Amino acid sequence: MTRISDLITDELENPLLSTKLVCRELELSRSTLFAILADANMMFVSHIRELRFQRCLMQIRDPRSADIAIGEIARRAGFASQESFTRAFKRRYGSPPGSYRGKEDS
Repeated sequence: MTRISDLITDELENPLLSTKLVCRELELSRSTLFAILADANMMFVSHIRELRFQRCLMQIRDPRSADIAIGEIARRAGFASQESFTRAFKRRYGSPPGSYRGKEDS
């Protein structure tokens, strides 16, 4: 699981991160990858999305990132577009990403 987690972390900003990429890089079959993830109680797509949300939220809240556009933060985390990120973020957190600017975790 460590190798999978490390690769996902390294490739998180890649919008093309997929099971195919992970399997190819780690020389695993798709069924083996899914079995390893299932043992860890994870689903690939939801795990990637959650890690990307966490990365974005941390950066959005960081006052040092105030001059970085939300779209750029989303792109750096691997989201394909600002629009899709904003919709998904609002569904996940209940408010648009801009409302979290500079707010500390509470």
